[in-house]
Amino acid sequence: GEAEVEEAAASRAAATERAAAAAAGPIRVVSVVRPPAIEEARRALPILGLEQEVMEGISRQDVVVLCGETGCGKTTQVPQFLLEAGYGCKDFAERAGAIVVTQPRRVAAISTAERVAGELGVTLGSTVGYQA
Repeated sequence: GEAEVEEAAASRAAATERAAAAAAGPIRVVSVVRPPAIEEARRALPILGLEQEVMEGISRQDVVVLCGETGCGKTTQVPQFLLEAGYGCKDFAERAGAIVVTQPRRVAAISTAERVAGELGVTLGSTVGYQA
């Protein structure tokens, strides 16, 4: 009813205020150095051209749904966008926590974690891991 609509509007307004406050704060960046071959392969992924739009949406909204073709980079690149923006980093209290990707099958979860860890140049189980 009307109360739910007002509550949803208030929630969106609060989220917008939080996003504005975060944007006004210090810049949060986690530096990632990737091998040239990985950087080149990433540039070929369609999602990379939408990084700014994706990150702006995430900073402004409580929930963002991304739809794209299989293989466009949603699963492997968006978590890296988030990491590079300081999400999941304990050094930035307002962005601390975990970046989580769900997969319908154990094999997909493992291969995704291996791929992201390889692209970031980290050992599986350190910055990137999986839970089966």
